[in-house]
Amino acid sequence: MSKKVTMSTKPKINAQKQLSADDWVSNGAAAATNIIANQQEPDKEPTARFTIDIPVSLHARIKSQCALKRVKMREEVLSMLEGRFPVG
Repeated sequence: MSKKVTMSTKPKINAQKQLSADDWVSNGAAAATNIIANQQEPDKEPTARFTIDIPVSLHARIKSQCALKRVKMREEVLSMLEGRFPVG
């Protein structure tokens, strides 16, 4: 019985932003995906991951209210943060 191992390929990125093999190995596919996503939407600001732990009951309330309003939780949280921390 042989074990099959699947390897992902290095993504092809345009000549402006070439991902080095060292970056690919050290940062993984996530870094390449972020670079590709940022290239596809040049007018958007790059993003950073922001992870917090909240009570399950609060998460459920946020999720249900967002579902009722048909908005993504991300959009709702970003809106709240932008209101609390306005630019300049």
